Amino acid sequence: MLLSLKTLANFRMEGVCLLPFVRNCVVGYLHHAQPQVRLEAVIASTRLLMDPSAMALRGGPSAEVVQHVLETLLKTALADPEPTLRLRLIHELDHATFNGWLKQPSHLALFVSFLCDEDLRVRLAALRLLGRLAPLNPAFALPPLRLTLTRLIAELQLQTDVSGKEEATRMLCEFLKADALRPLVQPLVRALVHALPLYGAVSPRLSTAALDAVGELCLVMGVEMAPYSTYLMPVIITTMHDASSTLRREVALRTLGRLVSSTGAVVKPYLEYPHLLPGILQVLREGGSSQPWSLKQEILRTLGLLGALDPYKFDALQALPEISKNALSHLTSPRESSSSRAAGFDALALSSDAATATGNAAVGSSAAAAHAQASSSSSTSLTANGVAFKSGLSSSSAAVSGHLAQLRLLDEGDSDAPAHTIMYEQSAMVAQPSAPGDGGEAPRLTPASEDYNPKVAVGALMKILRDPSLSAHHALVTQAVMHIFQNLGLKCVPFLNEIIPHMLHAVGSATEATMRESLLQQLAALTRIIKVS
Repeated sequence: MLLSLKTLANFRMEGVCLLPFVRNCVVGYLHHAQPQVRLEAVIASTRLLMDPSAMALRGGPSAEVVQHVLETLLKTALADPEPTLRLRLIHELDHATFNGWLKQPSHLALFVSFLCDEDLRVRLAALRLLGRLAPLNPAFALPPLRLTLTRLIAELQLQTDVSGKEEATRMLCEFLKADALRPLVQPLVRALVHALPLYGAVSPRLSTAALDAVGELCLVMGVEMAPYSTYLMPVIITTMHDASSTLRREVALRTLGRLVSSTGAVVKPYLEYPHLLPGILQVLREGGSSQPWSLKQEILRTLGLLGALDPYKFDALQALPEISKNALSHLTSPRESSSSRAAGFDALALSSDAATATGNAAVGSSAAAAHAQASSSSSTSLTANGVAFKSGLSSSSAAVSGHLAQLRLLDEGDSDAPAHTIMYEQSAMVAQPSAPGDGGEAPRLTPASEDYNPKVAVGALMKILRDPSLSAHHALVTQAVMHIFQNLGLKCVPFLNEIIPHMLHAVGSATEATMRESLLQQLAALTRIIKVS
């Protein structure tokens, strides 16, 4: 029986009309007790219906036979307990030959029922096929697909099961890939962006699927995704630095490239996020020859889409103190708009005089708030769109001037100004002599320097200590640092600024009491080494 059905499916019998044979004989095996027989009956029926002579008929008795066989196949597959049979039927019907028949309202209604199937593969295949059929009969195909989209958004917002959220996210990715379904997404883009599980306690697989959906959404919406870039960039950068999964890094880099190419924000992400370019280059250097070529391709493609940063601006960004870079990250928070970010910079400028006098500055979300608090507040809240977060900055005059330097970098000035005027301004700034008493730039460290090897080793260890995904190695890192300092003695003092903040952060973020106790003991040993009581 199986051999006969396979023979009917694989042999072409041109010139012979087998439609009555399919209706009277082959379709009967769809109700057989064995799943394999039913599966072969589905394959044989669809292959025999693909005969050009049968598909060319749009009326008469032959057309009625084709309609009857297709309807029987769809209804029988919907009621069959085997998801493999439904999946194979959709794959067999996903051919341009059947477009003229499947676009009928009765068949489209049956395909919509596949969107509620228990198997995710069946739902994805059905959605892919409906996206191809939607342009042929939009009046009957688009309304149920619009309801499907709203249902997916509701599942993302209200679903508590992680696997259910992941399936809804994957369905959403497939929905966005269909060109005919893109007009349905535009009115719901705001709800869709905020419904995606990007922030909070999210599993790695779920966050990866959400980032993939963001990339597809960028291709759909284009420049309309620009208002959401400040909401999406932090999670993209964080995922890009996750060393535990190469796939997550690839998805994050691909999403970053699509966001930049869709919004046209060339070079500006480098200025708004000073750690972005060094972070991408660090990912490129990691792994060496063992790094997958697919990841390197995504890195190079993303760098090409981001554009070439002016070396002068890059040097100015790297010269900013770390506290200024962290404050800039607050000013470009996920829920902050460009107008509120500009207000924050204005408040920073207004509070610079007070910072010089009192040692503290009030950084607010508006110029009015800065005038009211600049003279008395030592630490304030940055407020953007009604969401307040603590700045946590000890705003000295140097930090304020660093922020203002960043503001000048972001201010592109007159876009119609001749290029030679900007070049002259930059060359004039570089040519200015150093102020008296200014030591200038530190000497460049070379392999011949005495501090070269300790600095490289400490930098590599601190990179591991900063990575939360490598917390299992933090205890070994602190032991290695203590061993280095014991050998250096008092020569370890220049490295304290690079080590102490990260060790204190590791103490605060340690979840195990034994780990916290070990880190505190290492700090006590460090105090004894440098002879500071």
